[in-house]
Amino acid sequence: MTTESRFSSARLHLDRGDPLLAGARFLFYVGAAASSVLLVRVGGALTVGDVLILFSVVVTSVAAALTRGGRMPTSVAVEGSAIALLMLVVFGTLSAIGSSDPAASMEFVTRIVVIAIALPWVARWVLVEPAHLERALRWLLLGSAFSASGTLLQVALGGGAIAGSQVGTDGRLSGWTGHVSDLGGIAAMGVAIGIGFLLKGGKWLPIHTALLALSAVGLILSGSVSGMIASFAAAGFYLVRGHIRVRGFVVAGLLGVAALAITSTLQSATDALNPWERLLRTLGLTDGGAYSTSESRADTFAAAIPQIIQSPIVGHGFDGVSGSPDGLFPAHNILIGAAFQGGLIFCAALSYLLVRNFRGGWMRVNRDLMSSQVAATAFAALVFAMTAPSLFNRYLWLPVAILGAAKAIAINRETQDRRTDRFSAGAAVVRT
Repeated sequence: MTTESRFSSARLHLDRGDPLLAGARFLFYVGAAASSVLLVRVGGALTVGDVLILFSVVVTSVAAALTRGGRMPTSVAVEGSAIALLMLVVFGTLSAIGSSDPAASMEFVTRIVVIAIALPWVARWVLVEPAHLERALRWLLLGSAFSASGTLLQVALGGGAIAGSQVGTDGRLSGWTGHVSDLGGIAAMGVAIGIGFLLKGGKWLPIHTALLALSAVGLILSGSVSGMIASFAAAGFYLVRGHIRVRGFVVAGLLGVAALAITSTLQSATDALNPWERLLRTLGLTDGGAYSTSESRADTFAAAIPQIIQSPIVGHGFDGVSGSPDGLFPAHNILIGAAFQGGLIFCAALSYLLVRNFRGGWMRVNRDLMSSQVAATAFAALVFAMTAPSLFNRYLWLPVAILGAAKAIAINRETQDRRTDRFSAGAAVVRT
């Protein structure tokens, strides 16, 4: 059977309603939203979102075994993933063996395999139409807005209104996460998605605008400079792709001014720093640099790099003690952190999994807003990961997984179009 007919048959089968894949898709949607609510956990270890996504992995595995011999609806090359998986497992295990807590380190290696390998695989099974991509992004935006809404609850009822939440220095709030930096990454993801829906318009525009506004307010109240930079990176991505024009720029600007006005009022009531003051303090330009988080992050890089050079192949492990190059904090950069914890080969495999979906030229061909929205969200997540320990962050790997599904859809559509064109040309020759 040709790639075209195999893809068409699988899509027709899904359109008729495969109950297992439909169930796995729904679990993926709800799990994606719930993954942003980090304080709601099952047994203290896994978030509700983690559990739902794990169920999605199980159901998808059953569906894969029963659907056309396990053939993926969107045919993609798996060799790269297989090699990356082997590298992660082998060198992750070697690093874990030499760590201070091998059992805990192996648990983290397992988590990395699930989130970096299994999650993208599930996404390509369950997200096989552009409409599926849009719904996945909408659920992610909903989760971001809900998590960010917790900051308003903290302002109204006090920082301890949400059990387990955080009120950081400078009046920073964490909402429905346990850390202000996590809320910054989650809210930045929501802003990146929301900008795309704002540009699209349509009947959902009022709801999308409200969710975007909540994410933006939460981002500002989190005080995360990294999140703000990631949001600007997403806006720049849309701009470079040609989607932000005068009207969209004006509307986004007005929304940003409104978000700043709301948060400035709230921050003045709690003596919190505004975004500009947060930026200056982060860069060490106020208070004599006493609260410079950029300097403390650079310190983690300075501590990690010499140790990477000393042990480039086998890393130091993934548990809390072994994974901290200075004995206090993990390296606040996903690539440096991966190289320190798992070694350079482990880091190379992880880097491949992060950037592979931007490669291949498919984005040059597909200039539509949906492709840009998915890519802008993943790009913002990557930018944030450059200044945060993001090996296990759902708000990094979920956008990357959805981008992989978008790439698979685009490649299969292109393959189908080429085969259709060749068939049409051949039929025309026969007729003549």
